[in-house]
Amino acid sequence: MSERRTHRVIRNRTALRTPAAAGSGMRGKGLVVCLLALAAFAAGPAFAWKDYTGSRIAVAPVSYARYLPAPDRSQLAKMQEKLAARIRGDGRLAVIPQDTVAEVAGAGSTDGAGGCFSLDCLLRLGTLTGADIVLALELVSAKLSDPVAYELRLVSVAERRVIQRGGGTVRTEQVPVRAVSRAAGLMLDRLLNPHATLTIDTIPLESTVLVNGEPVGFAPLTLELASGIRDTVVAIRQGYNPRREIVSLEPGERKNLVLRMERKEFRHERAFPPVHAYAVAGKPLDQVSSNLDSRLSWGAGESYGARLDAGSVWRIGVGFFVYDSELDDVDADVLADAQAVANADAFATVIHSNLFYYPGGELVSPYVGLGVTALQRNVRQNFASEAEERSTDFEAGWMFLFGIETRVYGPLRLHVELAHTRALVSGDGWRRDEDAPERASLWERSFEEFGSFTVLRAGLGFTF
Repeated sequence: MSERRTHRVIRNRTALRTPAAAGSGMRGKGLVVCLLALAAFAAGPAFAWKDYTGSRIAVAPVSYARYLPAPDRSQLAKMQEKLAARIRGDGRLAVIPQDTVAEVAGAGSTDGAGGCFSLDCLLRLGTLTGADIVLALELVSAKLSDPVAYELRLVSVAERRVIQRGGGTVRTEQVPVRAVSRAAGLMLDRLLNPHATLTIDTIPLESTVLVNGEPVGFAPLTLELASGIRDTVVAIRQGYNPRREIVSLEPGERKNLVLRMERKEFRHERAFPPVHAYAVAGKPLDQVSSNLDSRLSWGAGESYGARLDAGSVWRIGVGFFVYDSELDDVDADVLADAQAVANADAFATVIHSNLFYYPGGELVSPYVGLGVTALQRNVRQNFASEAEERSTDFEAGWMFLFGIETRVYGPLRLHVELAHTRALVSGDGWRRDEDAPERASLWERSFEEFGSFTVLRAGLGFTF
């Protein structure tokens, strides 16, 4: 409310000062102001073009900052002379003799190391040499492997300001004479070529306008540019695609340029969930038939495999692992009747698909998982004279997992989990009709006790 009120007050106070409100004594002054404003509008752009043709110019000693390898002064003096020779060849500026510049520089009118690039130094050099304009060059290269960066300045001594600036980078082990000379010539053309007028409008209005990469204001606006030069005009605005035009004007030309921008098309791309790849390894708990209803202790054997998950809070995963352990749940009398001399070896190959829930944070989170499996169980019986191995076909089963996951470093993650697997549909591919009753009983009890198994394992993963 207060901001709107302030605007109204300002407009009202301005209205009290108009000629109509102030009386006939103010009418004459108001008429003069209107005529001056009309004349300024008719004159064209707000910034008048200044003609520097015929001015005296001094080429300052070349400066270098962190330049490696440091060039000797003879190389830099040659560069200075080449710039002066180019300006003399152009013929539009009077060049201060290099002897005069060297004499003034030798008297201490430098920034150090014999170079001159700061505004104070260039103004002092221009004043002492009687120059109207001073051209300065600085070279920068921090390391031997870095490209050489160069910057050129044209300083008006009377206006005490930089009136032109240019530069670039070039990969060279020597002083970049050709690139600097070309950039200096372009700067002189922008300074001395006859001017032309460019009026820029944009659609939509009030978009930002850049000329040769430099922001110049908001459209609509009128600029005075040097003729005979290719200038790049760009209009930018948030939500629109930039519009670029190359403009080259004739001397005295007045041109209108309209830059129409198209709205950006925003595509809502699907954000794919992160993918977590793990290598897992662990040990059996207690025995192969453990159902979490007895003590938790290490069993003989090992487990290893891999898992791939996708998602954040909810994850869908697939994986496999190989289980290798010893079957010690079969009664001793059954082993003795079948003439088995040791516990059977139990192997399993498990392929699983799971749904996980991670309720914790990004750094640490517990999780639970439930899934379906396809597994094949193998049992190898150890008899006195031989060892015999039998297996089931692939069977359907289920898997339950409970664990905790933590981020180790960056995309690396570590989890420790308890995985319990159980066969739901038991295959009987291991049966043999020719088995004696004792051995048939041993095989049946072995595969029955090997119907489920539990593993405590760790997984090291990488998140993509």
